Amino acid sequence: MSNINAGNNKRIAKNTIFLYFRMTVVMIVKFYIARVLLEAVGVQEYGVWNLLASFVISFQFISAPIVVSTQRFLNYDMGQGGNRLTSIFNLSFELILIVSILLTIVLETAGLWFVEHKMNFPPESANSVELLYQLTILSLVFQLVQKPFESIVIAHEKMSFYAYIAFFEVIVLLVITIMLKCDISDNKLIWYGAMNLVLYVTEFLIYIIYCHRRFSCCKFRLCWDRKQAKEIAVFSGWNLFGGLSSMTANQGVNVLLNIFFNVVVNAAFGIATQIMGAINLLIGNLQKAFDPQIVKNYSLGNTARFHSLTFGIITFSYILALVVVFPLCWNIDFILTIWLGNDVPRFASIFSILTLLRMLFVALGGPIDTAIFATGKIKSYQLWLSGEIFLNIVICYILFRLSYGPISAFIVKLLVGVMITFTRLLFLSRVGISFGIVVRKVLLPLLVVSLLSCGIAAAICSYISFSDSWIGLLGSTLIFELLLVITVWGVVLDNDKRQTVIRKVKTIFIR
Repeated sequence: MSNINAGNNKRIAKNTIFLYFRMTVVMIVKFYIARVLLEAVGVQEYGVWNLLASFVISFQFISAPIVVSTQRFLNYDMGQGGNRLTSIFNLSFELILIVSILLTIVLETAGLWFVEHKMNFPPESANSVELLYQLTILSLVFQLVQKPFESIVIAHEKMSFYAYIAFFEVIVLLVITIMLKCDISDNKLIWYGAMNLVLYVTEFLIYIIYCHRRFSCCKFRLCWDRKQAKEIAVFSGWNLFGGLSSMTANQGVNVLLNIFFNVVVNAAFGIATQIMGAINLLIGNLQKAFDPQIVKNYSLGNTARFHSLTFGIITFSYILALVVVFPLCWNIDFILTIWLGNDVPRFASIFSILTLLRMLFVALGGPIDTAIFATGKIKSYQLWLSGEIFLNIVICYILFRLSYGPISAFIVKLLVGVMITFTRLLFLSRVGISFGIVVRKVLLPLLVVSLLSCGIAAAICSYISFSDSWIGLLGSTLIFELLLVITVWGVVLDNDKRQTVIRKVKTIFIR
């Protein structure tokens, strides 16, 4: 068993390296793309693109439950021998096709009416909005039907291919965005939307070719295993509540900001969302490397290994998020200026800071979801989380009607995020982990690490009076990271883990 665990650990480490290499390249390039796009089309047009794209993409919440279900059932079946992989893949693909058709009908009817009659666009953008909307819908459809193939790749832990596809996507997006600055079209947003569509069609075809050549289970055939379909549908159905509430908490609030304010606020929201996406990518890559092993070990009944992986990924995810949250928050104005130049939208700084703080709690939640989803019993879990997440849009609407400013939306999202995290922790008892144990082994050490590292770093940086400059950014980052390493070593790691780290370091430097 120890040899098996050692092999799995090596696979996790290898996959994590691939995913973080992917994350580094993707994050840097996407940040640069945001700057170039903002420069090429201006703040108002950037706000239009962000609003339309986020509105359409938000409807992925309908497909997300099927994707999560597919991933869970694939990993679970692989732990049991992998006899039903073909059936699971074909069922998930058929369900995604049905969802894509229904979603297109909704977007072309109710969605189009909402865009034309309820959203607030500048008069000069009116002619391009409808065509851009159609291009975005088509892009969404191809992204949806690609999802079952992504699930197969991740279930087989082929993270190198997953990383290469991400590199291809961001490089092509970068080329497309740079071409916008060359006056290649009179209507830059339409051209940008059309090129995005071409990219997603190409990426879909690459996934089909790769999966058909590498995985025998990716063979199209019409099948309808009633029992298996019911299991996936029930699991997906309860996940749909979480998807709907998450959509309202993110893009629903974005639409409210547009209705009560203007597209400049949407541009600031888009900047904060870009940062949120980068942090999600950071912690998501770590979690993605662990998730298959968590589900497989639950399937095999390896309770000790299952609990160990769950505790470890919760801890590492939070620390990884903290690594970037403090330096970004402390230097946010300088970073936004370097990133976006002189066209930083109003509210972008405070939106970004509040979003970064919320991401610390999001980092704790992902591994808990995976652990609970492994059981397949998620009805009450999703009902509780969905109800709490839905509070975002309800409270924001009330506050906006009472004439509170747009900042209030991000304060609400932060507070609701804290509440949701504690609900998730309480539900860990479903997998044999009591709230008291997770508080003692995970939460308290992380709280001490956060208070010590952030508090001391803030005091030192304030005393030194670092200004908005590269020296200030590098200095504050080095001070914080040093303090974080010291506090994690002293508070989070036990003696066995410290000895393991020492041995690994000796192995690297002493040949």
